Amino acid sequence: MKKELSIIKKKCKSGDDEIQVRNNSGFSIVEVIVGISVFAMISLSLISAFIFGQDSIIYSGKRARATFLAQEGINAVKSISGKYWNVLDFDQTGLEANSNQWTFLGEGTTETIGDYQRIVSFQEVCRDTTDLIVDCPGDYVDLHMKKVTVSITWQERGIEQLVERSALISTWDSSEWKEDTVDDFSDGIFSDTVVSSYTGDGNGAVSLASTGFLPGWECIIPTYTSYDLPTNNDSFALEILSGIAYIGQEGLFRTVDVSNISAPVILDTIDVGDRINNIVVSNGYAYLASDANSSELIVVNVNNPSNLSIASMYDADSQVDGLDVIVSGNRAYLGTSINTSGGVSPEFYILDITNPNSVTLANPNSYFDMNGSWSAIALVGDYVLVGSDISSSELMVLDISDESNIILAGTLDLPGNQNVTDLSVKGNIAYASLLSGNLLSINVSDLNNISVIQTLSLSGASLNNVYVTGELAFIGSNDGTSQLFIIDVSNPYGMSIRNTFSAGSVVHYAHFFGSNVFLATGNNAGELMILSATTSSSWTCVNTVGTIDISGNLDAQKVYVRNFGGVDVAYIAASDNQMYLYNVTNPASPVLLDTFNPGATIYDFVISENYMYLATASNTKELIVVDVSDSSNISEVGSYDSAGNTDGSAVWINGINLFLGTKSSSSTELYVLNISDPASVLLVSGFEVGSDINSIDGDGNYLYLGTSNNSKELTILNVQNLLSISEVGSLDIASNNDTVDIDFDFGYVYLVNGNGNVMSIINVNNPSAPNLSSTYSAGGSTYGVFVAGDEVHLSTAVAARQHQIIDVSNKSIPVLLGEYSTEGNTSFGSYLYNGTVYIANANNAREIYMIQQKNVSSSGGSGYVLSGSYISSPFYTIDGVSYQILEWDEAIPVCSTPCTIQVQIRVADDVAGSPGTWSSWYGVTGVDTYFDLSSGNLLSVDLNNYPWVQYQVSFSGDGIETPVLSEMRISYY
Repeated sequence: MKKELSIIKKKCKSGDDEIQVRNNSGFSIVEVIVGISVFAMISLSLISAFIFGQDSIIYSGKRARATFLAQEGINAVKSISGKYWNVLDFDQTGLEANSNQWTFLGEGTTETIGDYQRIVSFQEVCRDTTDLIVDCPGDYVDLHMKKVTVSITWQERGIEQLVERSALISTWDSSEWKEDTVDDFSDGIFSDTVVSSYTGDGNGAVSLASTGFLPGWECIIPTYTSYDLPTNNDSFALEILSGIAYIGQEGLFRTVDVSNISAPVILDTIDVGDRINNIVVSNGYAYLASDANSSELIVVNVNNPSNLSIASMYDADSQVDGLDVIVSGNRAYLGTSINTSGGVSPEFYILDITNPNSVTLANPNSYFDMNGSWSAIALVGDYVLVGSDISSSELMVLDISDESNIILAGTLDLPGNQNVTDLSVKGNIAYASLLSGNLLSINVSDLNNISVIQTLSLSGASLNNVYVTGELAFIGSNDGTSQLFIIDVSNPYGMSIRNTFSAGSVVHYAHFFGSNVFLATGNNAGELMILSATTSSSWTCVNTVGTIDISGNLDAQKVYVRNFGGVDVAYIAASDNQMYLYNVTNPASPVLLDTFNPGATIYDFVISENYMYLATASNTKELIVVDVSDSSNISEVGSYDSAGNTDGSAVWINGINLFLGTKSSSSTELYVLNISDPASVLLVSGFEVGSDINSIDGDGNYLYLGTSNNSKELTILNVQNLLSISEVGSLDIASNNDTVDIDFDFGYVYLVNGNGNVMSIINVNNPSAPNLSSTYSAGGSTYGVFVAGDEVHLSTAVAARQHQIIDVSNKSIPVLLGEYSTEGNTSFGSYLYNGTVYIANANNAREIYMIQQKNVSSSGGSGYVLSGSYISSPFYTIDGVSYQILEWDEAIPVCSTPCTIQVQIRVADDVAGSPGTWSSWYGVTGVDTYFDLSSGNLLSVDLNNYPWVQYQVSFSGDGIETPVLSEMRISYY
């Protein structure tokens, strides 16, 4: 043992020996200790890394779960919004799944999912005027889009964690019911409202009715004021302001007090040396365009009309005459005759009138040389519209946005000798009177591309001026018979003569002011004439605006008119068993479009969208369906043969159901037909009335029949269930005369019974107990009745009174408003469309008369009723519908009292293809409230699942202006 130890000691002495010992014999104690320490540290690190890795895996799993729940929430909201957009009316809500469908928990709720809380929040999406999305509030809120954010929160080691997902959702895949044309609106119910293609967007719009169908100046009273000014000088120019007439004559300028039109008083007169061609009064000064060679523009101080004085003169050029002047702000625009002085020889000047006592050019280059006479000027924004005597460019447009560089922007060449004598601009329409005797309406909406809309021939002599106010234009002329023309310009595409007047001499200028027309004339005994319009009740003075002569010895038996494809189309059933279609856009020049011969007598017809439905005497085709989508190429597409040897005698449509009345020898007189496919008409049901049906009208729930049953000439049926129709009421009209025609309107039936000579007004607000409100004696046989608001139009055989207009505002006391003669020929029916009455009669040379009422007011401009309403036709959406957004396009003018549009909607179940019982009218906060935000309204969930929908619009005006509805949109899914 000792020996082994000594050996060991010996070997440890040298370094080499140490190496040898370690290699052969193990680690030293120090090395072992160090090794253990290192191993412990590595092991601890590995354990820590393992534990941390396990935590990270758990945390990542929770975040992944949260991310999934957030995306699930987004998907859930999308699934709900795709079906029920109108439930997205929350700021914050939770979600839950019921019967495999997602629903919202309600405002302010939070959903708990294990350790997670899920919150769904909604924010509005705002846009600017260019429709780009911007931060709210923006210019408007886009109700068709929402921003949805789903937030998921949970606790991790005492710290709240958050995952959010956001998305924009929209109604892009929804359907939409839109009404925006004359045809769309025409199927509705109008109460003191009208539809027109010439207001709003020009396609079709609803507005308040005028105070008459066409206001004023159809009948000029035979007495008028004719005032003889001193000297025998013609009056050439005229301006009226605050009861003072400013009159320009040959060398004289006068002020005349016309506040009492029966006794005008001259206030002052000054000599200006030469003829005055035009006058503008502005801010206490009169600007006169004159023939004087050294003063083509004369400025007169008229602050005191009894003490006139010349303030300044402007000499354009000694070679020219001042022909026209207009004033705007501190600028006067002067047009002259052709300048032949040579070099730069302008005929148009922009003048600075900031100081009326010292008129100068606006700048050294504010003039334009056109090489012709400037006979008329009109200012349109930064442009001037000019009438000239240049044969290749009678109308010119100058861009004056840069007064130092006036640019010719466009010209218009009028055919023939069409030199412009005067211009008047209203909105986007300019009216030009011509030397040739024509009046032009001109579209100036694009001043770089102006175009003539209509040419109305008035005279073979010169028209001297045109003055437009409201819906009328007053025109002075050289005509030998009619020196004053009053033109209806309410439709610039269909201008028409309202009236004419003989002044006994040339009318150089016609001006309207207050309620009178002032004429500057060449009558030496009456250089100033003042006219008034009549103020008698409506329809006492009727104007025939056109007639239709159908070829052959025929009678027109029924007429209907609508605007279709931008054309006013008249549909006429004639005694030769044919239908005639005429273009009556211009009533003075009707144009035949097409004819259709069903091969049998046409007793009745109705038109719905692209189809016409005829009730005929054909034993195999009591109903014939005609495609009228192309008014110039109509054709039969379907028919229906009722049982037995019958005649189709009456027809009425409600939605996809058509009610056909017959003159039957069988047991069924009423047939209910499904016309959803007009080419394949299907029977729904029938009903035995017990007598011939001569006329049908209805309100959706009830059908009103005019019959040949002498004990119940009016029969009322409940048609809410088309498979179980029942009679609920009837009324026996005195005398044993068959009912010939009926018309239903707001709870009343108006009935005429041929030889009974009377119209009966029947209260049917309780259909089971109809009662007679009153009767009106027409004085002879009555054949047709048409109701328009508080007016009834009767067609009769009464001599010289074949068309009678009755006031029924008081149903108990009908009163005659007016009457019209169809020249001794029986009238069989009439239809009122857009202010024109179309009368179907037995006059073989004029089967259709087109008339308009006159002398509605003496205002001369347009006036409107204060309030009115419009109810749309019902519209069928889809089963299980959810409604989304209600919005519309409107134009609200500035009114003395607020002009407003308010909208309501209502819904109904479907009953055999027709609306069932209607709900109450809904508005923004529920029943009996209104929507008034045209940019969009979220519709109530209470309206969902009712497939029939209808809207009602209430209009309010101030009597002078009217709000206009041009488009209605209801989106649904």
